[in-house]
Order: sequence, then C-alpha cells, then structure tokens
Amino acid sequence: MRRTTTDHTETAPVTSGGRPHLLAGRAFRLIVGAALLVKLTVLWQLADHPMLHENSGLDTTAYAELARRVVNGDLLLGPGLYYLSPLYIYVLAFGLAVTDSFVGARALQAILGALSVGGIWYLTQLWTNTRAANWAAGLAIVTGVMTFYEVIILQASIDTALTVGALIPLALALRTDQPRWFIVTGVAFGLAALNRPNMTLVVLGLFALLLLSKRVKPAVLLLAGTALAFSPVAIRNGMVAGQWMTVSSHGGLNLYIGNSENATGFYRQVPGITPSIAGQAHDTRVVAGQALGREVTDAEASDYFVDQALTWMTSHPLDAAGLFAKKFAFVFHAKYVALPHSFPFYAGDTDSWLRYLPIGPWLLMPLGLVGLAVLVVGAEDRRRTAMWVAFVPLYAGAVAVFFVADRYRLPLLVPMCVGGGVALDALAVAIRERSWRAVAAPAVCGLVLLALVNAPYGLNEGRWSEGLKLAQRLVILGRDAEAQTWVDRLAPDADPRGMAHYLVGQQYLVEGKPELAIPLIEAALAQGLRMPRLLGDLANARERSGDEAGAIAALSQVEVITGEPADLWLQLGRSASTLRQLDLAGDFFAQAVQQTPDDADARLQYGVNLVLRNQIDQAAEQLRAAQRLSPRQPDVLAYLAYCAAATGDVDTARRLASDALVIDPAHQVAQSVLAAIR
Repeated sequence: MRRTTTDHTETAPVTSGGRPHLLAGRAFRLIVGAALLVKLTVLWQLADHPMLHENSGLDTTAYAELARRVVNGDLLLGPGLYYLSPLYIYVLAFGLAVTDSFVGARALQAILGALSVGGIWYLTQLWTNTRAANWAAGLAIVTGVMTFYEVIILQASIDTALTVGALIPLALALRTDQPRWFIVTGVAFGLAALNRPNMTLVVLGLFALLLLSKRVKPAVLLLAGTALAFSPVAIRNGMVAGQWMTVSSHGGLNLYIGNSENATGFYRQVPGITPSIAGQAHDTRVVAGQALGREVTDAEASDYFVDQALTWMTSHPLDAAGLFAKKFAFVFHAKYVALPHSFPFYAGDTDSWLRYLPIGPWLLMPLGLVGLAVLVVGAEDRRRTAMWVAFVPLYAGAVAVFFVADRYRLPLLVPMCVGGGVALDALAVAIRERSWRAVAAPAVCGLVLLALVNAPYGLNEGRWSEGLKLAQRLVILGRDAEAQTWVDRLAPDADPRGMAHYLVGQQYLVEGKPELAIPLIEAALAQGLRMPRLLGDLANARERSGDEAGAIAALSQVEVITGEPADLWLQLGRSASTLRQLDLAGDFFAQAVQQTPDDADARLQYGVNLVLRNQIDQAAEQLRAAQRLSPRQPDVLAYLAYCAAATGDVDTARRLASDALVIDPAHQVAQSVLAAIR
C-alpha cells in the first residue's frame, strides 16, 4: 500500500505551521455552499411535517418547552437535575432567541451542519490530501441520515458538529504536541459529552491511551479541558438541585435498559416507566422509591438503576459480555434503529430530497473502516494516527455500554466519512496507476465488511410504525382526509390485517369522535381482527354515539381468553355493567380476578357485580378478599355491610357500614344499609 501523505500542493492555502487553513480557499466555500443548499432544501420540505413540529410530542416537545423557558428568562431550569442532556436546550434556545422561530432555529442547525461538512473536508486534509478530502466531503453531503437529524428538533441535530469540533483539535494535538490543543480537545469533547453523555467514556479512553504512551501532561490537560466544559453544569446542579453531577438524570435508566435480563441491545420499555422524556423524569423516582421504600432524588433514582444493571452484569458475566458484543457489532450494522423517528420513513415516504441522499451506514461503515486502516498503515507516524482513529472503537464501545439507536451512531459517521474519502482516493490512484496489488487486500476486506454490515437481520426499522404515528397525529390535528389516506397506505402492510384501521380508529375514540372511530374499527373487524380490546372499543364508540344495542352486540362477541391484561377485563366489565349486562360483566370481572387475585379493585368490582346479581354468598367471599387486601376501602366495607344485612347479621352490618361512613361520611350504600336495619 502506498504511504498516505498530506499533499499540500493540492490543498487550500496553509498556515505558517503547514496546516491547511480552515476557512481559506474556494473549495471549502463551494463544499459548504453545496452542503447548505441540500440541508436547507430538506428543511424547507420537512418544515411543516406534522411529526417534526415542535409540538409533535416526545423528546422534540420536551426540548422545545425547555428552550422556551430559557428564552423567557428561566436560565437554570430548576428544580432538580436536567432530565435531558443540557447543551442542546441552550443551543435551541439561542436559535429561538435569534430567529423567534423554531424553523429559524432549525435553519441555524442546517448552517452548522453545512459547516460540519467543511470541517470533515478540513479534517481529511489534515491527515491526507485534497483529493481524499473532496471524496470525504462528497460522502458527507449525500449521507441522508446526517442531514435529516440536523434539520429536526432533537439533541442529535448538533452531534455531527460537536464531533467534528472535537476530532479536529484532537488531530492537531496529536500532530503538533502543543499543550493548548489538548486543552481545546478536552473542552470540545466535554461539550460533546454534555449533548451525548456517553462521549465521556471516549474521553476516559483517550486519557488511558495517552497514559499508556507515557504522555502524562497531555492526558492531564485533556481531562482539565473536559472538566472546564463540565463545570457550568456541575455548578448549576449544585446550586439548583444540591447534587454535584454533570449528567442528566436518566443516565442510570439508559444503562439498565441496555443491560438487564430482558435487554435486547435496543430501546425497550421498562415496566412502570412511561416511554417519554417527561415520564422518565418522574417515573424513575417513583419506581426507585417504591423499591427502596423511601422518597429518592433524581441522582438516587439514577443510581438505583445503575445498581440494578451492574448487579445483573456481575451476576451474569457471560450473558453481559455476549450482549455487549452484539451491541458493539450492531453499532456498525446497516440497519436503522428508530428512536424516536424512523429515518427510512422520511427518506422513502416523504417528498423530500432525502430519497436522493443514498449514502448511509450500509456503505460508510465498510468503506470508512477500510479507509481508516489504510490511513494508519500509510501514516508517517502510525502511533499518533492510530490514537486518533481509536475514537472509532472507543465511541462504538461507549454506545454498546448502553443500547443502540440511529441517532447514537451519528458521531461515528464523521470519521467514517474521513475514512471513506481515504479509501476512495486510494482506489482512484490505484485505477489511474494500474497498481492493482496495492488495493487488493483493502478491496477484499472492504467486500467482506460490506457483506457483514449488510447481513440480513430481523429488526424492524420502524417505517410502518412511523406512518401509523403520522396518521394518528393527523387525527389529533383534525386533518381527517389525510389521516384516511395514510390508513389506506398502511393497510396492505398491516400485521395483523386491520391493525392500521383499528389503531387510527382508537385515536378518534381518544379524541372524543366516536362517530369517526366506528367505521374504522368496523373495517378492522371486517378484515378479521377480533381482539377483546377492539370489541370493547367498538362497544364504547357505539354507546357514546347512542347505539346501546350495537354496543351490547359488540361486547357479546368478546371471547374470554387468557393472555390479555387484567385491566382490560375490568374495563370491559364496567362497560357491560353500564349497559346493564350483568351476567356478561360478571364473566369479565371473574377473568380479571383469576389473572390478578391480589388486586383489591378486581375483587371489589366482581363482588359488587355478584351483589347486583343477588349472589350474596359469592359476593361476600370476593369482598372479604378485597378487605384483606385493602382494609380501609369504604366501598368494600359498605358492600360487605350490605351482604351481612342480607344474611341477617345486623350487628356486623351496622359495624361495617359505620366504619365505611367514618372514612366517607357521604357513602350512599353505607347510609342505605344503616337506614334499612334501624
């Protein structure tokens, strides 16, 4: 392989130190301009997309609300720790303050993304030559997933810029050994870690590599720079929350999601925790507090989940190692992992230029890995070059410690563009000079990696689900015709058939439009989708539309089967009771009790149903079980009093009814029992 050198005869003007000047030169301006044209066009095309609006929900809305608070003067965003990575909150707030528009803020992000492409061009020149830099910039411009995230409201929108901003000073530090560049590198990586917390592990990895190479002073300067970047957040957390931490409050939860008995390597919902940022901020404290038997702070809640993850890993070291290896490998895989958005949906199902930006992990990963290997092998100082390239395994490991998602892999695409530029330049030189032997080994390695990266893997990229969420969002916005169009588009690929109609109909029910829900749910039923919940929702919709007979007919079709949650049977039982179908309600309540015998509410509902059906002995049995589970529940006491009175046990009836009235003086059943036995 030919040695890779920095060919300044083909670069932009250079500084006195022999480095290409970042902003000088026509090529840099053309590259940034081309990138900006692409990114602003995509932004213009997606600016009004319902799923990307600042009020669309989940992470986007959480960031938008926090940014608004900052603009309105709430700079510290108390109380408690940040429940989101803090840097992007203030970046978004700055854009909002400058432009008075979230679209304007997104345009500033697009400009930052375009400058990042220029940074990739410059970074590649630092290690190689202009030809490779042009290839690298070209790859970055047509990498759709980078542009997509740069034009939406999400912390990932600045990941590429922060990574470029960290890798450039790292390269300069390693190439020049000037102390100031190690401090700047630490600051840059610290800022990146305030947006992407697992970048902290990269800093620790670089620190270890510097120590191993006996470069103690640079290692210390690197950590000092990182600490300097962390200090504002640490001071804020100390002032506002009384907790000297630099990370957001859900870091422990993310570690647990990626490392537990039920972990898959990807995001999964944890029982008891609402799958939203705000839900995580609240529910982690609730779950941790219940487990520990006391109220906990944000930091203590995070520590609880860290302990849970570490306990599992230390108890199952082989399983943990295997899971880590799976996650590490999948960081480089071509499959997209939606969280919270599905990039394949926006690339394939919207009329945007994203469909014409075909480069992604499928090519960047194998091409970049080969190119980085070529870079190290051909470098004049392999040790320093390898230390820069070490960012790739370090960051991949930092992702694999937690779990894998599209947006978490974005920083890795920066060095992959650099490596891709090196690989394409080497190939072009070999073709021009007919030096086939020089590229034979890299080409074989590249083909093997291409096959591995694109190997079939049964992972849903979320394209259909994103379309469903769009249809449901359109229902919320009252754009019924568009919602129906999407239902029709989704229906052929629904699994099982009818699910698209049902879930959109369910959204109409939530929005209080039962008359629009009914035809969709009935269409799902006609396609063979017969779930107890669907029939319950159909009954609910018909009842709310004034069709009691139709509601009863729907409930009568429900088959009492195992596998459905107990709360569904309670809901169905209440619906049947409202429609005065007591025998049918009894079947549903009995199923709820069978599935959750320790649920006091299920026992109470079933007991009341038996009372209404005049099955007093069976009712008393259920109500006594409910009393054991919830001794101070006034409904339980009142209906037990009714049962006692019905069997002639007047003293017990009087005592139980009186106890119920002590808790709830207005309880009508207890009052009626006392009135009847006086």
